[in-house]
Amino acid sequence: MIIFLLFALLVIAGCTIPAINLTKNYKKISKWDYLYPYLGIPLWFILTMLRIGKTASLTNFVVENFWIIIVSIATPWIIYLLYRINSKTANLIANILTVLPIIFTIALRLLIESLPE
Repeated sequence: MIIFLLFALLVIAGCTIPAINLTKNYKKISKWDYLYPYLGIPLWFILTMLRIGKTASLTNFVVENFWIIIVSIATPWIIYLLYRINSKTANLIANILTVLPIIFTIALRLLIESLPE
């Protein structure tokens, strides 16, 4: 599990750092901008250890973490595209989207049933 966690975080890093660096051209980057893509996977492990949501089978582990990785990778790119629009509404939406990996992880953990192995 720890190896998967490290591998997933490396994949997320490799795919999101270019988007975050491109976003530097449109706004001042904070520590939160570098941190939020990585919060989904560890949060999933914490929620699972606390037994929040249905029992997590190995299939749940694979499926849920796959979608968390996809959302974590896509979010910085969507935010970058929103900052390129350069409107107040787009900037507000981009700021709100930084919590998407966290909200998505919690929703997955609470809504997905136990999947058969």
